[in-house]
Amino acid sequence: MSELTELSIDGFTPPAPPESGPAPQLQWIKLALLRVDRAYQRDILRNGQRQIARIAAAFDWACFAPVIVAPIEGGLYAIIDGQHRSTGALLAGKQEVPCQIVIADARKQAIAFSAINGAVTRMSALATFRAALAGGEPEAVEIDRLAREAGIRVLGYPLAAAQMKRGDCTCPQELRSLFRRFGPADLLRAFVALSASGGEIRGYVSPPVLRGLCALFAAKPLGIDVIRVFFRRVDFPSVVTEAKRRDGFSLADEIRAVLAEKMVQAARRAS
Repeated sequence: MSELTELSIDGFTPPAPPESGPAPQLQWIKLALLRVDRAYQRDILRNGQRQIARIAAAFDWACFAPVIVAPIEGGLYAIIDGQHRSTGALLAGKQEVPCQIVIADARKQAIAFSAINGAVTRMSALATFRAALAGGEPEAVEIDRLAREAGIRVLGYPLAAAQMKRGDCTCPQELRSLFRRFGPADLLRAFVALSASGGEIRGYVSPPVLRGLCALFAAKPLGIDVIRVFFRRVDFPSVVTEAKRRDGFSLADEIRAVLAEKMVQAARRAS
């Protein structure tokens, strides 16, 4: 069940009553009437194009915030905030969008654009993943399931290594990347390898270690039981320390190489 809380200003000191300007109006406006002022608006570059494509491909009014606009000459409206989502709506075949209309000349429009885009509280990857998980996004749900199956916990908030519990993970974006690149089976193997370690793993459920493990298992897809037995004798702090002494490759590649060598040595001892 969701945890619902009231808005609170506990801990804040109320400011002197500010001059808030005219109250805005909310109105649906045709996209054909919206304009972009290039004097302060950003050009739509590659990342922006990808964002617009994502908005259009998964268009949902529940995820669409009102566009902030100001009336200009000719019955048109200048977009202060919402150029990308408005373009995404247009690409999705929409004819109009909900808008918050504010009274602002060109100078105040630019100031408002800077304030809105500069003071926004950006969500961390951890918070975004937690929201995706709560919303039932399939990829987030599957990654969380794999982690829990192996005894790994993907946190929804940042935490210093010293405060982590065994198996805590704070890199959901890396998990998404590995899930897409290597697939669920190798990501599960990486989780199991870490969880099975007889040594310290707090702070080591990290991007380079996870990348190294996934690459190792992509080349050598061991069974889960075999992984558990072998990695009981693996101390990840020592592996990372040894990998850092080497030169020429990324830390993840060196971690993979160190572990591969340990496997070869173990096989020789067993034969």
